[in-house]
Amino acid sequence: MIDNMPHCELPQQWTMNGKLAASIEFAREAMSLRVGHEVEIAALETVDREGHANLRVYWRRMRPALRAVNE
Repeated sequence: MIDNMPHCELPQQWTMNGKLAASIEFAREAMSLRVGHEVEIAALETVDREGHANLRVYWRRMRPALRAVNE
């Protein structure tokens, strides 16, 4: 993937037994604090670390929600 995209790695045990969604949400909140703006998932990639299948999550800036303006 692109080296300059913010990313983090989740250990294998964080992605098992129904913990994946909670782990990704926790990582999203932490990354938002780290970079200073809201982020969303851009890509997921598995990474082999010493026989363990870690999950690398790439982030991108979240686009602002557009709202209709009432006159």
